Amino acid sequence: MDSFSAMTANLRFGRADDGDHGWEFRKEALLKLFKTYHPDILAVQEANDFQAEYFIQHLEEYAHVGFRKKAPDFWQSNILFYKEPWSLKAHRHIFLSDTPDVESKWEDSRWPRQCTMALLEKEGEILACADTHFDFKSEVQVRSANLLMNMLEGFAPGEPILVMGDFNAEPDSPCHQTFAEGGFSDPFDKRFGGTHHKFTGRADGKRIDWILYKEKIEPVKSSRKIVRDKFLGVHPSDHYPVYCEFTWKS
Repeated sequence: MDSFSAMTANLRFGRADDGDHGWEFRKEALLKLFKTYHPDILAVQEANDFQAEYFIQHLEEYAHVGFRKKAPDFWQSNILFYKEPWSLKAHRHIFLSDTPDVESKWEDSRWPRQCTMALLEKEGEILACADTHFDFKSEVQVRSANLLMNMLEGFAPGEPILVMGDFNAEPDSPCHQTFAEGGFSDPFDKRFGGTHHKFTGRADGKRIDWILYKEKIEPVKSSRKIVRDKFLGVHPSDHYPVYCEFTWKS
């Protein structure tokens, strides 16, 4: 296996009152985006039930992990899609809290943040993927990063790992530094500009959407891209998706 591709995309909460930027005006553009780039691994955040169901129905070549049909209306899910010939070896859904196996949050977290993890195999190679969405306070983000790394250490010891999502933090944050101290690298740097644009189409916003990697894989530098294109004439979300290809270290 020579390489594989990964993309992370915050969908924008489907119940938000966004007027002309609402879900019904964007869903086909998001679908066009995903089918254009066709990543091996696609991590999406802020997925309401109806948003997840739309992609499950229309991305027929993908399997998925993390869909919670009975999730409360205003609780967001993180869904990992992956396409054949990847096979699912294990998966886990956790809440970023002191009780990760039950619906919960830290007291100083605004929302009940979550993470979906999947252990995938292709042609004898193993890849662990985590899709998450962090809260706003710096101390909560650091706590979430440490929890997630500890969980991944037990979930996929020694295996290559991708951690993808919306971290509500920039690369100079304590959260990003915490991942770096845990052995994770970031394929992107400040030259790439921001990801959160609030439907403006600007490139100078905050880079809060990341793909981080660790162990036995490395990015294809020429493939790194923050996707700022419009699809079907609209911005698919208020966040730009982040795309990168990876190869296996020899």
